[in-house]
Amino acid sequence: MTGRTAFVSLAFSVLFRGALLLLAAVAAFGVALYPLFPVWLGLGLAAYAVVLWYRPQLWLIVVPALLPSFDLAPWSGRFFFHEADFLVLVTAAVVYHRQPPRSDEAWLRGGAGVLVLLLVLVQAIAAVRGLLPFPPIGDNAFNNHFSAYNALRIAKGLAWAVLLLPALSAACRRDLSRAMAQLGLGFAIGLALVVLVSLRERQIFTGLFDFEIPFRVTATFSSMHLGGGSIGAFLVMSLPFLALPFVMPAKILPAPMLRRAGAAILLVAALYVVVVTFNRAAYLGVIAAFLALLLALPAAVARRGRSRLAMTGALLGIGVVAAGVSGLALPGSFAGDRIGRIGRDLDTRLWEWREGLALAEPGLSGRLFGTGLGSYPRSFLLRNRAGRVPTTFAIAREDGRTFLRLGSGESLYFGQRVELRPDAAYRLSVSLRAEAADARLLVPICEKTLLYSFRCEFLAVSPRQPGEWEEHAIDLPPTGMGRPAGLFGWLTGRPVELALNNPVPGTTVEIDDVSLTTKTGPSAGSELLVNGGFEAGTDRWFYAADNLAIWRIENMWLMTLFEQGWFGLVALALVVAAALLSLLRRIAGGLRAEAGAAAVLLASLGGVLVVGLAHGLLDAPRLATLFYLLLFAALCLGRPPALPTSRPPSSPAPPQAGR
Repeated sequence: MTGRTAFVSLAFSVLFRGALLLLAAVAAFGVALYPLFPVWLGLGLAAYAVVLWYRPQLWLIVVPALLPSFDLAPWSGRFFFHEADFLVLVTAAVVYHRQPPRSDEAWLRGGAGVLVLLLVLVQAIAAVRGLLPFPPIGDNAFNNHFSAYNALRIAKGLAWAVLLLPALSAACRRDLSRAMAQLGLGFAIGLALVVLVSLRERQIFTGLFDFEIPFRVTATFSSMHLGGGSIGAFLVMSLPFLALPFVMPAKILPAPMLRRAGAAILLVAALYVVVVTFNRAAYLGVIAAFLALLLALPAAVARRGRSRLAMTGALLGIGVVAAGVSGLALPGSFAGDRIGRIGRDLDTRLWEWREGLALAEPGLSGRLFGTGLGSYPRSFLLRNRAGRVPTTFAIAREDGRTFLRLGSGESLYFGQRVELRPDAAYRLSVSLRAEAADARLLVPICEKTLLYSFRCEFLAVSPRQPGEWEEHAIDLPPTGMGRPAGLFGWLTGRPVELALNNPVPGTTVEIDDVSLTTKTGPSAGSELLVNGGFEAGTDRWFYAADNLAIWRIENMWLMTLFEQGWFGLVALALVVAAALLSLLRRIAGGLRAEAGAAAVLLASLGGVLVVGLAHGLLDAPRLATLFYLLLFAALCLGRPPALPTSRPPSSPAPPQAGR
């Protein structure tokens, strides 16, 4: 090695290690400023880093398990930079420090690598367009979807998947079957956690078998505070991985009988959760994934007619179970009513698609490169032709006072989770200022999920002297809402949220010093709200809206066209097409375990793409990261199959006498 080569190698090593330290430092900085249990969160990430140091491959299990199931946004109020980002940053820092990828492992080779680079380039251009003109970073830069920095929030979906791509590529090159098995196990664990949360949500709000109440589970998907199909897409994405224990050999997935029994139980529970999402696109996605498995898995796994017949029979059994679970809920229920309205709702959805695309930036650059990532809510606010006014909010500062300025328009609830006790009385106090004499602040306190409210107490405050700050206080007697103390109360009691809402069109109210204190019981005088004076911005507050068309075009492809233009649409379509072709090639010519994994991946991606026809999925960064990781895994499977080593030709037998 020459001196110049050694210097270049040393410089690259220093820069590489410095970049990894930067990733770790950014994660540590984010944890230190996190508003919810930063010490415990930091200890958890540190423990994960230690485990990852000794077993780097475990990230393939942990990341797909925790990204969908560990979501603290409704409690922390953070949805731009949060615990999922810390997880990915720590993963990359530790894995790449422990196992730096070689040059032949760090990226996909050939046409697949070029297509991924094109996708990254086009989305980077769209992110810059969404950020322009660069606004100053202030109190309201990272707390609402109308901010130009919403572009960075959405860009994380692809950025984190690309950050993990070298580790994924290296794992696949070392042992493709094992990497796919670990990835599948991670998705199965994530599915199990989401199913458990969904079952608890159903039990405490409606009961498991009441299908008449219009209630759709949201589980751990905080992105559904503005609607969308995140939970349905994840369920469809994950369900096919339950077939892996049936196609992977025991040396890759030990204890096959136990895993198969667990997969069968989880399948039934997950299909129930699919039903109670009441998401018609998810229903179609499950059907599409099932059909893909029915066609691809026997061709990939079976090597004899009898085993092919057994595999097909098992898949038909899955279909029977799915039909049975669905049959419990669909006839004469909320699901049946939604299915009966498909034609009418499709007309509405087509109109929304046309109206959404009409908001795109005009001109050649807009058509080619899009209006910009994260720009749709802002475009709707400024250019919608129906005269609809989305509700906006902002943190404002004046004369040493920090307060919330809450506008009016389409319904928006700015809320915080509170720990109410059923037999306690409370006092609400708030400082209010409004210029309009008819202005009003509505404070609903409800047993609530992201999308639905149940028992509510509505408290209202109106200004006595317009234009002046005034103190208001309202007593709230025991309502029976909330959770009893102890573990049993946590398991059975419903969560309660206090929300702020401006119900009077054309008015603005300014709010400060929101307080909810206990009046009776052993905790009398204790404060239940955190950051009621908004000195920490919107930390611990999280908002939800009723009108869903404000936030996205409910079609993954049309949303891509709006944000990234024709270049972005073509780039995404090419990567998807390349991934699907890679899987088909591996199904046709790979080893049994690799071909089986390819069939499962084909069903997973196929189902998600069907759901994406009715939902704009890529504006939810956690879900987008999982989707892109599956695409990259499919492209990894497209590499030439690692065929088994053939035996050396045997020596010819010596000639025998008489022949």
